[in-house]
Amino acid sequence: MKKRLEISTNQFICLIAGYTLILLEIRYPSVVAIKTNQNAWIIPFFSSIYPIIFFTLYWFVYKKHPKKNIFSINNLLLGKFLGTIFNFIFAVFLFCYGAIHYAAISLIINSTIVWYYNILQMIFLITIIGVICAALFDIEPLLKVSQISLYIIIFIYSLLFLNLRDASISNIFPILMDASPKLLLKSSYTGIFMFAGFECFTIYLPYLKNKQDYKKIAISIILILVLITSWITFVCISYFGYETLSLYYFPLLNYISSIKVPLINNFAFIFIVLSSVNAFKNSSIFFFNFIYLIPEKLRGKFKYLVLLILPVPLYFATKPLTDIVILDSFINKVFLPLTLSIFFNIIILFIVTLRRNSNEKKDPI
Repeated sequence: MKKRLEISTNQFICLIAGYTLILLEIRYPSVVAIKTNQNAWIIPFFSSIYPIIFFTLYWFVYKKHPKKNIFSINNLLLGKFLGTIFNFIFAVFLFCYGAIHYAAISLIINSTIVWYYNILQMIFLITIIGVICAALFDIEPLLKVSQISLYIIIFIYSLLFLNLRDASISNIFPILMDASPKLLLKSSYTGIFMFAGFECFTIYLPYLKNKQDYKKIAISIILILVLITSWITFVCISYFGYETLSLYYFPLLNYISSIKVPLINNFAFIFIVLSSVNAFKNSSIFFFNFIYLIPEKLRGKFKYLVLLILPVPLYFATKPLTDIVILDSFINKVFLPLTLSIFFNIIILFIVTLRRNSNEKKDPI
């Protein structure tokens, strides 16, 4: 009999944090700097309120149902009709996030290191790699890859200090002095996207080996994401100034291109290649998100059906998103509202759980 999947605390942190980082963070500084100028680097701290509340509310649900994923919990607490509606929204959310990921990695890699492929060939190639890895392996090898790839990402982002000697600290001042509360709020809402993707932790929690480490996992994931997004935005603003950032599609790449490392001719090329390890791993995790939503008894039968059917709509959904203008519009008008729908789902689960706990205390029999 096959041993049930068990995910260690470190693997869980790396899996979720790594899945949230989809290379599109290299565009983030220019997106938020348009609205908040030199204050853009502190926006991740405001946006982090979303995952903080999300993790906190879901903790109460998880304590009551540690062996169930969000699909099972929705059906159990909300009933078949409402539970099915929220499960459908969650599945659409996962699909849209996957399409954004595939579009981003195809666009970035195609415009930097493999320009001899057209963008559609790139999408097809990445999709095939994701499907093959998911078909040949279970998720366990990807958990180990998640650990390695996240360490690589943290390492290469830590190297961004190498060219800060040419930056100007005056580019980040004054802090919050001329900031409009309305624009800060809008930017914080937009910044939620940089945390999106972590919601898939609700799929894998039943397989967490040390259930008591939930709080440690939540804090670690949030800190990793806040520090990375704030750091890369700080670097870009202090180096370019917020006025210049809007001129670049991927300002972090422009900054990295200016870094001179002995014996390395093109540091940006190295950055993309190393980041691609995490990106390609995420391409397979996308399929496992859907596979692990299937009840355990039926998973073996339906795994290959998912891998056969899902790539087709994914490919056609990804194609238009390779236009950066359409991608930005899709994130703002479709994906972020979907994200809030998932958040609303968690709020409802939290309320239902509290009410049930209260009723159980009143009627212990």
